[in-house]
Amino acid sequence: ALSGMGTPDLVDSFGVFHYYTTNLEERYPDLSGGEVIYLRGHGHRYTTYLYGPHNPLREPHTSSADRFSDRARIPLTIYVDPEADVARIDVQGTTLVLRKGEYSPWVRVRFELLKPVSTVYGIARFYLKSAHPHLQLYVTPINIDPAHPAMPVVHPESYGRELVEALGPFWTKGLPADTKAFDHGVLDDEAYVKQAELILREHVALFRHEWSRFREGFLFFYVSSTDQDAHMLWRNMDPTHPMHEAADRRFAGFLLDVYAELDRLLGDVLEAVDERTWVLVCSDHGFAPFGRQFHLNSWLRQQGYLVIKPEAARKSRTTLNDVDWSKTLAYGIGFNGLYINQEGREGAGHLSPAQRDRLAQRLKRELESIVDPETGQRPISRVYLREQLYTGEFLAEMPDLLIGYQPGYRVSSASVLGETGPAIVEVNPYPWSGDHSLDHQLAPGCLFSSLRIRHRNPSILDLPVSILDFFGVAKPHQMQGRSLLTT
Repeated sequence: ALSGMGTPDLVDSFGVFHYYTTNLEERYPDLSGGEVIYLRGHGHRYTTYLYGPHNPLREPHTSSADRFSDRARIPLTIYVDPEADVARIDVQGTTLVLRKGEYSPWVRVRFELLKPVSTVYGIARFYLKSAHPHLQLYVTPINIDPAHPAMPVVHPESYGRELVEALGPFWTKGLPADTKAFDHGVLDDEAYVKQAELILREHVALFRHEWSRFREGFLFFYVSSTDQDAHMLWRNMDPTHPMHEAADRRFAGFLLDVYAELDRLLGDVLEAVDERTWVLVCSDHGFAPFGRQFHLNSWLRQQGYLVIKPEAARKSRTTLNDVDWSKTLAYGIGFNGLYINQEGREGAGHLSPAQRDRLAQRLKRELESIVDPETGQRPISRVYLREQLYTGEFLAEMPDLLIGYQPGYRVSSASVLGETGPAIVEVNPYPWSGDHSLDHQLAPGCLFSSLRIRHRNPSILDLPVSILDFFGVAKPHQMQGRSLLTT
């Protein structure tokens, strides 16, 4: 088994890339998910470091100019060809020669945390963005090496070595495509697509390897490409997207090419199976354009539901640390959740259950009536009370309201983290231009089955029950859903 979505990189994050540049004017003020290292000229040779995991045996020096003082590191030397757009990279005995616009193969690296007791291994790819007039070198997040895993990302551990021997190293980070580097402009459309092609090629190879030796039992395989590439390349193919003109339209058909490749793969599977085999292809959501972003917390602040401390009131942008919880009635956290500041749940909650119920109904009415002044459209399709969607013993911990956005809209990333700003609705300027965090009825998932489905409107809750039923296992009492194979 391989771990999937949520698997961190070697730094124990969702992905931190390195970006080396000699252009000291290049700035990324709101960068997240990466480290920018500025290189100063030494002729055509640059010496620096590739930074690995935090070393618990080293204390961070907050006063030090070295922001990586508590990180394990290995030397990295880069030589730039004086004339051609080519660079040579030397790292731990591996030498790479890359042309502009070229990704390297996987490079295995090792970081010593405590010689010779503790060594961790990772793998990374290098991408030469440019050698002239400035050196610009991108390095993928350092993935956990599946052949020498520092964390349990394969089971049994020998399985990782077996796959690497058969296929070579592969991405182990749960969501492999580096969407942060693309969103912040470190990678452009072409560099992202080249990376996406490598990821899809690896996934197809991994599946074909396992499929070639699968005889019986249960085989599950997740492909991230249809999700991540739809997020990042929607604007390229959609002429109605407000950022379509800014996208590289050479890649307008790339997402459809991904689907075509996976369709060929599915065709090979269906050709090989017999009538006793059940083939399921499913997605837990659909997709829609994300052209405009709604700043939920900014709206709550404007309407007086979220109150900022007096000392922070003049700030154009605020965080949760600036909130006056003694006066705040409601706040947004996460992609669709809106919480009411209830006594007994929030630390400074002060609304009674009856007040909470009345406020929930009022917020629902007001949010559903909002109109985007620039488009004349309503950003929000429907607001759901939590009782309409959830049941169970933890119902009281769920968001009080779930906001279902219209296609074309989504909550802003700033509001996801509880921040406020001056705008209420504005254009989403990022390559992350497609999304599914909207009204679930407007972006349903899909289900393809080689066996007859005997119920209308199947739910994702039905799938585990149905799979157990296929293998003759009774439904556990705590499991929701029904078998789709029986009436």
